[in-house]
Amino acid sequence: MLMAEGDEVIFIAEIISMFLEIRKMHMTKTVAILGAGPVGFAAAVHVLERNMAPLIIEQGSQVATGMGARANVLQLAVQH
Repeated sequence: MLMAEGDEVIFIAEIISMFLEIRKMHMTKTVAILGAGPVGFAAAVHVLERNMAPLIIEQGSQVATGMGARANVLQLAVQH
């Protein structure tokens, strides 16, 4: 069966979600991480390595919302 481009991403996300649910049963603590950008996800990896559950909280409506705003500021700084 062929998958559409977006279906592959959804499938991978579902596998990761199932893995994390199983792993959470054995975790000792939950750590809140503010921001779902690159640094937030890096922090989540460190939390998982320490057998704790990451809870990623993002203010925006999607992952790495602030990255677009920072990219615009950097672009303006380079232009001037």
